[in-house]
Amino acid sequence: GIAGWAEFQRGFVETINLETRKFLDRGKELFQLAPIRHIRFLDIGSSLPRLSASPLLARLNAMTMYAQHLGEELAQALVESPYLGQLQHLNIGRNRIGDRGVQRLARSPRFDQVRSLDLSDNAIRDAGVRALAESSHFANLTKLELRRNEITRQGLTNLCSSRTLTNLRQLGVGLNYIGTPRDVDPPSTREVSLTSLDLSENGVTVESLREV
Repeated sequence: GIAGWAEFQRGFVETINLETRKFLDRGKELFQLAPIRHIRFLDIGSSLPRLSASPLLARLNAMTMYAQHLGEELAQALVESPYLGQLQHLNIGRNRIGDRGVQRLARSPRFDQVRSLDLSDNAIRDAGVRALAESSHFANLTKLELRRNEITRQGLTNLCSSRTLTNLRQLGVGLNYIGTPRDVDPPSTREVSLTSLDLSENGVTVESLREV
């Protein structure tokens, strides 16, 4: 078969793991076989420019490019792709895109339909988080995963006081530096109303939480 693993919804294949080379070579055939909505791309590497330029991406509403170690180049490729307007779920964890990569994403209008964004393990610091918190292009975001980055209490404060991420309900910031003592300006307003907040493995105490 074309795909290495598949997940079914209502009797149809909807999510698959797929080598990027196979997607580029046989993507049209794949979509003729099943209404694929989510692809977990494997072994992207040097195929990134061709992948981001593929019109077939417009058929997806969810895309995962996890642990491809593509760096800031991945963020740039996504920003330049004209075929991501239908994306509602994007997972680009463990690519080390850094603050500059996040800032590129935050400035782009390509992602205004994205509701779920996974940026875990990407060497993101408070500057990158601030860009997200101030971006008007992620206003529809309801779930944000930032696990295993380098975010301090200031970054968390910026997220919780964001005037643009008002739809955000689930936030994951486990394995960061939230419990590290830093000078933090308390938010003037609490715009974000979370229903779920993961602060695990941050050295967080009850007293430090009161300061945020």
